[in-house]
Amino acid sequence: MRPLCSHCFRPASACYCQLVNRIATRVEVVIWQHPSEQNHPKGTAQLLHMCLPNSRLVVGEQFSKSDLSLRDCALLYPHSEDCKLVTQPNMVNQLLVIDGTWRKSRKILHLNPWLLALPRLSIHAQQGNYTIRKAEAAHQLSTFESTTSALNLLEGGAQLAMLDAVFAQYIASIQKFRPTNNK
Repeated sequence: MRPLCSHCFRPASACYCQLVNRIATRVEVVIWQHPSEQNHPKGTAQLLHMCLPNSRLVVGEQFSKSDLSLRDCALLYPHSEDCKLVTQPNMVNQLLVIDGTWRKSRKILHLNPWLLALPRLSIHAQQGNYTIRKAEAAHQLSTFESTTSALNLLEGGAQLAMLDAVFAQYIASIQKFRPTNNK
């Protein structure tokens, strides 16, 4: 068994603790991770959690609103016709982010119908930089990228740009483990 880092829980050779840049935010980020993502080698939730002191990372398929201690919370998720959207971003004190594949995030929504009552924060995504994992569509972002975009909408601030640099360094660190084609 390979030695693991005691902070990021990744193999020591792939530890990303040196990338972490802690950024204080007004909004608490609650990262709800599907269990299948917990040990995924290309997941971004743990890195995001390590960068945001005002965050919590919970793992599971079902929780109640009280289990998560939510208040003045918005759900970061694409909007649909039947959902209410965040109209006053300055009133959002918590951002609930679902971390998982699109299939798994839809399962969490299905198993937790109370999520449908939360106002949604939907971002207009550009093409993501998460090149190490396949998305269903070009505009779909990783948990790290979408949360960074949402925090920029909710509170702005130059310090959040540092998260973009952390993400770029993370992608570069993963790329070094990929084989190159030397033709």
